[in-house]
Amino acid sequence: MKFKAVMICDFNNPISMAYSEVAIKTWEPIEGVEVEKWQCYTPETIIDNPFKLPWGSYSSASKYKNVKHKISTTEKACFTSMFHWWKHIAETGENIIILEHDAFVRHPEKLNAMIENWKDWDVWCPGIAAECIYMNQPFAKFLMREWYEFKNTIDALIKVYDDHNITILPSFT
Repeated sequence: MKFKAVMICDFNNPISMAYSEVAIKTWEPIEGVEVEKWQCYTPETIIDNPFKLPWGSYSSASKYKNVKHKISTTEKACFTSMFHWWKHIAETGENIIILEHDAFVRHPEKLNAMIENWKDWDVWCPGIAAECIYMNQPFAKFLMREWYEFKNTIDALIKVYDDHNITILPSFT
């Protein structure tokens, strides 16, 4: 099974491109994965995205649970870039690994083993955060419904996974 991996990076940002050059080399030992770079949305281009997200004024990310944090345009651009690919998966069913520009593989043998069993999981995030994530089409459709119909945040979805029999692969980092 060949996997397409998209590495979200900013082609106009030398730091983002430097991270991506280092990270992409660590993906070379991963069998059956072809990584291509993709231009992210930026604060300047976010208005050009083909969908509208129901943004609130404040972040609901768990790291801000005790602080009222206003969502910045940079944070919106980052999330919109991820959301772009979640929506693509929901609509097409294409198997895609979504990578941030700093998605560095530390344990190729473990990641190769996980990729061999990709059909066993609805979603997996083998890193520390969402810098490397895969989801199947039913899970991506679930995310779209939660966002568009119920306007829930991704952090808020964690508690409903069990209610929907969604299988999540735990991190190995």
